[in-house]
Amino acid sequence: MTELMGRSGEVIPVNTKTSEPLHHFPTWQIVSNIYLFLMGLLLLRSLLHLYFLQKIKHQSEYVRKQWFKLFKTTRPSPFSFFSNVFIPKAVFDTPAFEQILEHECVHVRQLHSLDRLLLDLLVALFWFNPFIYWYRKALIEVHEFQADAQVIKRFNSRIAYQEILFAQLQPAPYSGLVSHFNFRTIKKRIVMMNKSQNTRKPKLIYALSLPLLVMMLLAFTSRKGHESAASISHTIEAVTAPFTTSDRSVPIQDVSRYEPSILPLRASETLKITSAFGSRRDPFTNKGKLHKGIDLSTAIGTEVLATADGVVESVDHNADGYGKMMHLNHNHEYLTVYSQLSDIKVRTGEKIHRGEVIALSGNSGKSTGPHLHYEVHKNGKAVDPAAYIHDYEFRFTNEPAEGIEIDHEENINFNPDVDKEKQIAIGNLQQSLIEKQKSLGKIQISISTLQKSLAETQKSFSTNSLITTEMLETLNRQRLELHQQQEKLAMAQEEMAREQSRLAHVKRELNQVLRQTNTREE
Repeated sequence: MTELMGRSGEVIPVNTKTSEPLHHFPTWQIVSNIYLFLMGLLLLRSLLHLYFLQKIKHQSEYVRKQWFKLFKTTRPSPFSFFSNVFIPKAVFDTPAFEQILEHECVHVRQLHSLDRLLLDLLVALFWFNPFIYWYRKALIEVHEFQADAQVIKRFNSRIAYQEILFAQLQPAPYSGLVSHFNFRTIKKRIVMMNKSQNTRKPKLIYALSLPLLVMMLLAFTSRKGHESAASISHTIEAVTAPFTTSDRSVPIQDVSRYEPSILPLRASETLKITSAFGSRRDPFTNKGKLHKGIDLSTAIGTEVLATADGVVESVDHNADGYGKMMHLNHNHEYLTVYSQLSDIKVRTGEKIHRGEVIALSGNSGKSTGPHLHYEVHKNGKAVDPAAYIHDYEFRFTNEPAEGIEIDHEENINFNPDVDKEKQIAIGNLQQSLIEKQKSLGKIQISISTLQKSLAETQKSFSTNSLITTEMLETLNRQRLELHQQQEKLAMAQEEMAREQSRLAHVKRELNQVLRQTNTREE
């Protein structure tokens, strides 16, 4: 304070002029406003997603209602939301439709849309916490892993399903509420498909994910956030290790290992086919009968080998017919039958591998001598087993030869003194048929090789962080080559069927000549 003299001589106290204190805007209020503003934006985005989903539903064509509602949409990617499943028009009436529909139905059955809706609410509330975005990504991946696993389990076609994934690979509009079929974590999905499946893992992830989320939210807001986050990250790595790429991943399963492809016996010099597949005269009744397999003459006690990976479906003993016999189921597509056995080395339900010793040959049923009766059935229909033996060649000869010898006269079972011309015609047709079977086997091997190459290419998708245009072009080129080989196989099978028809026709003519000859002799 300063004292100044007034005009009257009085001492008048005069207050010095001081500056007013500044009123600062509270920091907490700024932060609160930012928080509320961004939370409002995120909630508004979720509401807009719901609005657009309702709009898409009204624009889509209603197909049918079961326990879910199916819609045909113009959107490029399949997706689902609660009980509504949306499939693009282009996918209907294609081989991929059933698998894509099953994928989306898994999301519907397991209420994944409810998870996504709650998760969007959590993101809006905790948008400032980086862990919430990791949690959302991890949970969506678990949803996709579960759906993929169910599709593969039902259709039992891992590679075909992965091809469908690649065929549907295209940018999909983001929506945090729906489950898109071609969700962009396709790399990890393929890695998971190629690992040995453990159905408890997704349940474990669900059980641990919510407590982990709470811990992460608390850790992020605590004073010791850095230490807590570091310790939690180790826990997260342990939980999510099964869903990350590693060198321990199991390679893509080669479906060809379930296809019979080798000789069912340990080879020996005396081994030969005494009766081929097809129509023949029964050696006991002398009546015409379809022989569903091939008879391989061999010494008693010769090792019998599994011709493909599979499971022992049944073991039986029929003394009046096939004797000791067994059925092997190969991935529910092929079934192989081994009979006239002297000893069986495996039990019902046991898993076996190609080349494994499963029995010993014998003469335990009704037969003219020791041999192995071997059958191959594909999708419930008996096919020629000779076409599924790729490690040995077949030829007509009276001279000792490498591989398997087919006895010409025994195979035909007709009188050699009657109608030599037709017997020669039958022999030529059988030779042509065997050559076509060999060609068919080579094409099947080529298809198997292409499938392996395709599997390797698909595996490369799971080991690269970025899917490039070149990788997609390589995959498409190999798929085209595989398709061309499959067409060649179908053409070869048709040609072989025509040859078999011609062979059956000539045999019928020869049977007619035999009957006429027998009538004249009587």
